[in-house]
Amino acid sequence: MLVWRAAANHRYANVFLQPVTDDIAPGYHSIVQRPMDLSTIKKNIENGLIRTTAEFQRDIMLMFQNAVMYNSSDHDVYHMAVEMQRDVLEQIQQFLATQLIMQTNESGISAKSLRGRDSTRKQDASEKDNGPMGSPAFLLSLFDGGTRGRRCAIEADMKMKK
Repeated sequence: MLVWRAAANHRYANVFLQPVTDDIAPGYHSIVQRPMDLSTIKKNIENGLIRTTAEFQRDIMLMFQNAVMYNSSDHDVYHMAVEMQRDVLEQIQQFLATQLIMQTNESGISAKSLRGRDSTRKQDASEKDNGPMGSPAFLLSLFDGGTRGRRCAIEADMKMKK
């Protein structure tokens, strides 16, 4: 729950933690066809409706785009959404980069193979379909609160692929 928790701890997260109601934002549901918020995203990960990093990022982006679409550019929520979106996407990119480094280090890919020579590593079917960030261990690591748990999830993911 690392990336989700980073988003939920953002200074503007309180605006996005719960579903938007028409009481708070009149006409919201007539403008926004697919509402999204952080609590719904968390629930969808826990229930298996969000199974990959791409699906997680899609719903995070939807949440911010809904806020930008509904609120005018001079509204505080508009600016909060833009800033938080930038920060959360940066967190996702950093997390994916860390995952890639860990995968590279643990899978034995040499510098030569990264340059396109001497590539001896073969992907199994599940890795081709889901990618390293689509596994259950990776998704569980999104909910972990610390580096140790993230590392354990990555290690568990690597063991599952061997």
